[in-house]
Amino acid sequence: MKKARELLQAVKVELQAVAGRMVNGVQLATGAIKAPETGTTPHEVVLDVAGCRLLRYTDDTARKHRHPVLFVPSLVNRAYVLDLVPDRSVVRYLQAAGFAVYLLDWGIPGTGDRTTTLGDYVEGRLDLAVDRIRQREKVCPVLAGYCMGGSLAMMHAALHPEKVASLVLLATPVDFEEAGLLRTWARSSAFNLDAFVDSSGLVSPDVLNMAFTMLKPSWQARNSYSLWKYGWSKDFLRSYLAISKWVNDPVPVAGEAFREYVQQWFRENRVMKGGLTAGGRSVDFGRVTCPVLNVIAKSDHIIPPPCSLAADKVFTGSRRFENQVFPVGHIGLSVGEGSFTKVWNRIAAWLADVEDSGSGGKA
Repeated sequence: MKKARELLQAVKVELQAVAGRMVNGVQLATGAIKAPETGTTPHEVVLDVAGCRLLRYTDDTARKHRHPVLFVPSLVNRAYVLDLVPDRSVVRYLQAAGFAVYLLDWGIPGTGDRTTTLGDYVEGRLDLAVDRIRQREKVCPVLAGYCMGGSLAMMHAALHPEKVASLVLLATPVDFEEAGLLRTWARSSAFNLDAFVDSSGLVSPDVLNMAFTMLKPSWQARNSYSLWKYGWSKDFLRSYLAISKWVNDPVPVAGEAFREYVQQWFRENRVMKGGLTAGGRSVDFGRVTCPVLNVIAKSDHIIPPPCSLAADKVFTGSRRFENQVFPVGHIGLSVGEGSFTKVWNRIAAWLADVEDSGSGGKA
C-alpha cells in the first residue's frame, strides 16, 4: 500500500512538471517570458576613460570593512556576470558581507582600440581606476580578477605593489604548459597569430565563442537537457535566461592586446619562465608582497586546475598565500547555484581575516 501511494505521488509530481514545461515552453517560445534585466544593483560611475567605466555600488549600509573590493573582469566577456540578477549577484553578496564594491567595466572595444595593448589596460585604465578608488577611500583596494581579468590584476599588483591591499585570483591562468586545449590551439603551426590579428584589428566575439564551445561541445546538449528537466520552474528559467544572455553577449578583443596575451602568455609562458612585459615595463611577480588568495574551480574546462595551481611558484614574496579549490565550474564560481554558500562565503571570510589580522595593505 505504501509503495502504491509513493508511486501515485511520483506520477502526480511528474505530471505537474510536464504541465509546467508545456506552459512555460509556450510562453518562452512566444516571448511572454523574457530574460530578466541584468546588472541592476544601484551604482554610480566614478570614472569614465576610453569607454571604460569604474562603477561604485552605492549601498554602504552594511559596510564594516575598510578596504573596498575592485572586481577586474576578463576582456572577453561582459562585466555584468558579477552582478547578474539580484539573487545571483557577487556584488550584492559582498555588500551584504560588509564590503564596499567597485567594478571595472571595460566596455566594448571599437575600431579605435585595434592598437590598444595590455599595457594600456593595466598601466592606463586599471591603474587610473585604482588611483580613483584610493583617492575616494583613502586606502588601497583589494583587486579581485576573474579569468583573464586575473591576469591583468596580477600584472598591476606586480607593477604597483604599494597600491594593492590584497589580491584575489578567480580561475586565473598561470602556468600555460597546463592550459589544455587552449594552449594546443594557440601554439599550433596552423594558427598564424599575426595574420589573424592584422586581418581586422579586433578579435571577433563569434570566434572566441566558437573556441570556448569547442572546449566542451557537450555543454550545449547538457544545457538543453537542463532546460527540459527544470523548465517547469519559473525561478530556474529566470536564472537560465540571465546566464544564457551573458554567455551569448561576448565582446570583441583589442587586437594588439590579444596578440600580446597569446604570444607572451600562451606561447612563451613568460609568467613561469620570466621576461613578461606590460607597457614596456618588466613584470616581476616576486614584487607582490600583499596577501594572495588563489581561487580554483575544480571542474573548470576553460582554465584547468593545474594551470592555476602553479601560482604559489610565482608569488614567492607574498606574506600570505593560499589556494582554495571549490567543486564548481568556470562560470559556476560566480553564478552557479549555491556558489555563495560554497565559494563566496569563504572568500569573504578570508578577506575579513586578512583585514582583521593586519596582514593586508595599510594605505
